[in-house]
Amino acid sequence: MKFSMEGISIFIYNFVNNRLPQGMVLNALTKRDYIFLTILCTVLFLKSYYWALSVRFLVQWFPNVNPYIHPMFGLIVITDIFLKEFQGLLPNILGMDMSAMLAFVCLEWMIRTLESIIIV
Repeated sequence: MKFSMEGISIFIYNFVNNRLPQGMVLNALTKRDYIFLTILCTVLFLKSYYWALSVRFLVQWFPNVNPYIHPMFGLIVITDIFLKEFQGLLPNILGMDMSAMLAFVCLEWMIRTLESIIIV
């Protein structure tokens, strides 16, 4: 499979264009449209980050997966940035750190709040 900048830009254009409200055209954008697109891109980023966190915790349950090889190590580094903000906020319960649950709740709250914004 061969990638090119033109192919990637067409993919992104179609991806965003399919999620726009009815009547909004990417060729003639207003300030309202730019705000909407900013919120849409932020929500898409947060949803992908949510899945990255989910994959990280799912893979950590398997002891035979080496966390120090490239794809897993990159995932751990990227998600540790967010998880370190919540570390130590909740006490350990039965030897398990519950701060990751708080991180998931906060991320879900941000996603749902941004999705509920209506721009008039």
